[in-house]
Amino acid sequence: TRSIMSEYRMYVVIDIGISSCTIAVAPVCAELKPKQILVYNWPWLCRERDACPSILLVNPSKEFEKFGQEAYRAYRNLSKDDAKKYYYFYRFKMNLYQAPDATMIKAANGKELPAVDVFAMALKFLRDAALEFLGCVAFDCIDQVKWIVTVPAIWSDAAKEMMRSASNKIGLTRDSLMLVYEPAAAAVCSLLRQKHTTDYEKCYLVVDCGYETVDLAALKLIKKGGQNTTITELAPPIWDSCGGYAVSDQFELLFQKIFKISNQDLLQIKERYSAEWNGLIYNIISNFDVDPDKPDSFIYIPIPTGIENKIYSLTGKYVEDLIQAFENKDIESFFDLMGLRYPVLLDLFNPITNKIYVLIKKFLTIEDCKSISEVLMVGEFVENKLLYADIKGKLKRDFPNVETYRSSDPTFSVVKGAVLNAQLKTKYLQMKSPSFVTSKLASMSIHSESPSINTDSCEEAMTLPFVVSRKMRYTIGVETSVLFEDGEHNESKKLSQGGETYCTKVFYPLVKANESIHIDAPKKKYLFRPLSEEQSKCDVTIFASEKENVKYIDDMGCQVRAHVEISGLPKYNSDLSREIELCVDFYETECEISAYSVVGNDVKKVTVDYHFQSSKHLPLLSS
Repeated sequence: TRSIMSEYRMYVVIDIGISSCTIAVAPVCAELKPKQILVYNWPWLCRERDACPSILLVNPSKEFEKFGQEAYRAYRNLSKDDAKKYYYFYRFKMNLYQAPDATMIKAANGKELPAVDVFAMALKFLRDAALEFLGCVAFDCIDQVKWIVTVPAIWSDAAKEMMRSASNKIGLTRDSLMLVYEPAAAAVCSLLRQKHTTDYEKCYLVVDCGYETVDLAALKLIKKGGQNTTITELAPPIWDSCGGYAVSDQFELLFQKIFKISNQDLLQIKERYSAEWNGLIYNIISNFDVDPDKPDSFIYIPIPTGIENKIYSLTGKYVEDLIQAFENKDIESFFDLMGLRYPVLLDLFNPITNKIYVLIKKFLTIEDCKSISEVLMVGEFVENKLLYADIKGKLKRDFPNVETYRSSDPTFSVVKGAVLNAQLKTKYLQMKSPSFVTSKLASMSIHSESPSINTDSCEEAMTLPFVVSRKMRYTIGVETSVLFEDGEHNESKKLSQGGETYCTKVFYPLVKANESIHIDAPKKKYLFRPLSEEQSKCDVTIFASEKENVKYIDDMGCQVRAHVEISGLPKYNSDLSREIELCVDFYETECEISAYSVVGNDVKKVTVDYHFQSSKHLPLLSS
């Protein structure tokens, strides 16, 4: 394994969000301050803080065509017949929230491509954009970049392994790639700004409000004796699809009333002008001018030309005339713009903010989370003043002892924190960083309060927080057979073999749900042997359940999660060991299970296939 500090010269963070993507870069030995991490400014976007839309266009030959805003424009300009031949992926990351083990992703027209190919194309575009940015500062060597890809905390191991596979397809090897949890990264970035000079122990709830989902993670920060501040998980993270785009449901009702169109008419508009409709919703939720302190002011939303023309064809009236005829003092027309006043916006956002608050309240009442004293809100949707003010007010009312605040940079907390998280895992900050990289980077147009980077400071950071333990979401185990005990085991699982009576289909736990797992903890090792003397191989199947205590692999809720096969076992009557060793390694974003056939001094390693679906089991005997 390469030494990060001796060979890597730059960090590059790629954050593929459901709605948008972000890139950030930083020299490996930069001072660990969020304001000194550079966020890439996409050249085709007008507003400084806009991110690249998560839109991928693939041509009929299943090859990359366009990404981001360019993909949106190219798809919009296709004829109706040509559009049917292409693959238009919009908010494709949402597929892995709804179906964590999905291997295929459906495009807007119903056609499908493998998830690993979709993410590989997206990653390649973002990787090339980052290298082009670094190339502007005489730095274009991919081998000298430590790549950091952010992932949601609630993703399954299969989804995370898919992301690794997609990265590997474009040349980002396992050694050069680091996966970082989004909530932990946001917490590192935001909590870094708080100065703690004495020992402390605090519990936080990180609420990551995106435009599609809201993710919650409960974290405890501990600092003792001048050592590093450490972060541990209080409970497994949760999520819900109540992000900013959920405003669409309420807006559709208002839209129909104003423009006097039917459900079928609206469906036609959304299907024919899907990109324009999504852009319309985006303009509402990303409008940061909404201010609860100025209820009489309007925000103005442009009606896309295609939708405007369609409304005219349906009603025979212009958009501005229909808005004026609606006779609502809180809604006005200004050419092709629709003005909305605070009371209307409140009606649109209330169902969403209520749902988010119910989610937060539920988390705060979990027994392990009752010690939470602060709620930290991050994510691009939190920049909406209406949302933040409403959530903060309700928390103050119901939880007076819980302080609520938002990150000073909610949109970019994740990418900046991902860099800091990577730095914190580094033991030594010693590397060669040419001065021309610093001077060139400092002159770029970037999202930074102070773009200058001090690469001369290589002191080891000893006061910054990093994640040291996580809570297991599932109980993970394997199928085994044990000696049968009357009254203890199920009669239907009794098996006589080799003069002994066994109970089969027994669930043997490797780790348990809600167990705190220390990152980089020593491997957990378990020894097993084949049940049958004739077995020359064993199919080791990994099961998972949300229950802490599982007795049998066919208990309700127990599902197959992974599979390893060990073959070439020595004959029963040989002097060689027939034992099989299972090892569980714990990393920052996942645990990895490996199986070894112990044959004298020879050890064979078999990697886990996370997409395994079914198998004929050749059982293990617990030793």
